[in-house]
Amino acid sequence: MFELRENAYDRAIRRVEELLSEMGEQVGRLPGQAVAAARILDRRAAKAVEDADDWVDDRDYAIEAAVLEIISLQQPRGEDLRSLAAVLRMSRDLERVADYAVDVARAVPALAAAGGSVLPEELERMADQVARMLLEDMAAFRARDVARAGEVPRLDDAVDQEFRRLRRRLIAEMGADPTAVEAASTHLLMGQYLERSGDHAVNVAEMVVYRETGRQRPFRRPGTP
Repeated sequence: MFELRENAYDRAIRRVEELLSEMGEQVGRLPGQAVAAARILDRRAAKAVEDADDWVDDRDYAIEAAVLEIISLQQPRGEDLRSLAAVLRMSRDLERVADYAVDVARAVPALAAAGGSVLPEELERMADQVARMLLEDMAAFRARDVARAGEVPRLDDAVDQEFRRLRRRLIAEMGADPTAVEAASTHLLMGQYLERSGDHAVNVAEMVVYRETGRQRPFRRPGTP
């Protein structure tokens, strides 16, 4: 019986996919960690999110370098080239989610300066939902599961709904109590960062579908540009 051996080309592609999977797992933890730091005004925990983002940036650069090396040396075509292009896009979207987690964590000093306030529950639910979206992204990526990737936009709808609810409540609070403006405006910014993180998680899911089918923007809704 002959044993099929993985060649250097296949190993290089597999390694790129492993790097992305590890990156996705790390990024998936950051929104929740950032919101948790803001909830208890923990500057050390906020700094840990920034440190983790440095690791994510390094991983993004490593993935880009590895993909470009494969393309330049092996000149992949067809499905392999499409897969590598998708990995590059996914890596960039994951890096943006990490950046937004840092933005959330950096709200800690502003909230502390405002005297501290109760963190809106919507922010915690949004962070949990974004983490779930990224978990589904990576599971779909590893399993090459288009149907599972297709569930991610539905999860993003819940993020958007929470953000709309948060925005209405904070605007009402600022109108009723001028002393609440500083904390409420900071909470609103945090919500915007999490809402955008959900959009990037949808982008990752789209690239999972593209990688398998070649379809671009598979979740585009009628009437959207």
